[in-house]
Amino acid sequence: MLSNYPPGPDRDRSLHRFEAGAHSDSATALFARQLDPAVWSELAAAIAAIGPTPRLAGDGAEVAATAGGHTLPFRKRSDGHRGWGWGYAGLATHGEDVKRRAVADLELVRTSAADYERAAARQSR
Repeated sequence: MLSNYPPGPDRDRSLHRFEAGAHSDSATALFARQLDPAVWSELAAAIAAIGPTPRLAGDGAEVAATAGGHTLPFRKRSDGHRGWGWGYAGLATHGEDVKRRAVADLELVRTSAADYERAAARQSR
């Protein structure tokens, strides 16, 4: 695909933007690397403030652990074959935004690659 993408600033910009994803070992590793380091510091402070015995409130599918002015949201989810479990949901909105952008980027790359392939085929005739 890259061989059909003409050299220039658009190609360089795209390569820079997608390089981290192309070289990541997993989606989890990429997501963690893309988070602002301040997010990890804020999460650590919230965990420390809430401590080992948080107050929980929720509806059974979503709960929040609160203490010391901090709130950690959790959601119940199914892990398919592993059954039900709880997961930290404080990054869910960010994760969904990243996922939407990635899907849109992938579609754009595929469309552009197909356009460049058609243009290269027309030029070779």
